[in-house]
Amino acid sequence: MSVTINSLIISKESLDIWENNLVLAKYIDWSYSDKFEQKIGATYSIRRPVMVTVTKNNLAWNAANSAVTETKVALVIDSTVTAPISFNDADMALRVDQFSDRFIKPSVATLAATLDASIADAVINSATGTNGLQGSSDPGTVGPNAAGYMVTYTAATDSTYVTAITQARKVLMDQACPDDGQIFGVLSTSYNAGLVRAQATLFNPLMEIDKKYRKGLIGTYDGIIFSYSQSLVAHTNGSVGTIAITAGELTSGWAETSSVTVTATAGIVKGDVYEVTGAYIVNPLTKVVTDTPFQVQVTAITNGTTLVVSPAIITGGQYQNVSATVVGKTTTLKGGTGTTAVESLVFHKSAICAASIEMVTPKKSSEDMIENIKDEADGFQFRFIRSYDTFGTTGTFGAGVPGMLSRFDGMYGIKTVLPAWIVRVRPV
Repeated sequence: MSVTINSLIISKESLDIWENNLVLAKYIDWSYSDKFEQKIGATYSIRRPVMVTVTKNNLAWNAANSAVTETKVALVIDSTVTAPISFNDADMALRVDQFSDRFIKPSVATLAATLDASIADAVINSATGTNGLQGSSDPGTVGPNAAGYMVTYTAATDSTYVTAITQARKVLMDQACPDDGQIFGVLSTSYNAGLVRAQATLFNPLMEIDKKYRKGLIGTYDGIIFSYSQSLVAHTNGSVGTIAITAGELTSGWAETSSVTVTATAGIVKGDVYEVTGAYIVNPLTKVVTDTPFQVQVTAITNGTTLVVSPAIITGGQYQNVSATVVGKTTTLKGGTGTTAVESLVFHKSAICAASIEMVTPKKSSEDMIENIKDEADGFQFRFIRSYDTFGTTGTFGAGVPGMLSRFDGMYGIKTVLPAWIVRVRPV
C-alpha cells in the first residue's frame, strides 16, 4: 500500500535532512531562541561576563575597588532564508523516498548550507542582516560581528597546518577561554585536505557522539572538536597594507567597538584584520600581558578617516584588553593585500549566539499544507507552505498547467557575543 505524502511526512523528512547537513550551525549557542518565545519583538539583549579589578592587600571600601560595569550586546532577528520548490500531480504519486530525494533533500540541504555560510560570513566578513525585517514596532540596532583574532599559515606541510591549530588554541587560552570541551574547529575543505596525512595519528575519533552530529566530523585534537565544512566563506583583503591609528582608544570602561581615526580609509574593507606591533593582548582575568600581538577587525568604514573596529581598544580598567597604546604604532594587515582565501574557524560555543523564531503560517483556501518545523537540537525553526495553482496562472509548469507551489522559510539572527573566543585561520 502506498503512503500518501502529507505535511507530517514532509516535516519529518525535512528535519532529518536538516540535522544531517548542518556543520558550523551545530556548534554555536542557539539557546536564545527560547528567549524570543517569551517576548514580543525582534531584539534580545545578551549579558556578557562581568569583569572586575582585583586588588591585593587593600580592604578599603571605596569606588575604586567596588565599581562593576555590566555589559551586554543585542541579538537581532535580521535575516531570512527561503527555498522554493514546485512539483505537479505526477510528482505527488512518487514513493516517499523518491519524493524526498528529488525535492526535499536538495531544498533543505541548501537551506542548511546557506545558514552555515551566513554564520561564517558574519564572523569573517562582519556581515549583518537588515533592519528592514524588524518593523517599526521593534526597530532595534543590528550590531557588529567579528572574530577576535586571525592566525595565518602557509599551505605547505602537515606540521604547518597543525601549528596553526595550536596557535589558535593558544590565542583562546591567552584570552581566558574556558577549556571545557566546548571548543570547536570548523575547517575549510582545503585545510582538511592538508591534514589528511596527519589525521591518522593526531586526531582521536569521537566514539559516543550522536550520529546526527557526524557530518564533516574529523575528530579531536588538543581538546578541540574538529569538523570540516563546504560552506565556509572567503574574505578578500583590502589594498591597504598598513594604517596609522591616531585616536579612538579607551583608557577605561567598556565598549563593543572603537571608532578609530586613521589617515585614510580608501581601500580598506569590512573583515580586514590589522595587527599592532608593540602592543599585546592582556589576559582579561589576571591582566597579565601575553606574548600574543593585539589585533582588531574592521567592522565598518564610516567616512574617509574613521574605521569601526572590534574589539574596542581598551588600555586600562577592568575591561583592559591591550598592553599599551596603539596610537602611533605600526599596524599591519594580516594575510596580505588584495588576497582572497577561504578561512577556517576555531571558537568556543558561547562566542557565537543565534536565535530563530516561529514564522507566521497564514491559512488560505488554496494552501493545503502548512507546517512549522523546529529542530530541538539547535532551536532553528522553519516553515513549509504548499499552495495549489489550480489554473496554472504562474506558468511554473507551462502555460495553463496546474501544479503545487511550495517553499521552506526560516527567520533568524546571528551575533558574535564574545569575539575574543573566535579565531580565524587563513592561508597565505
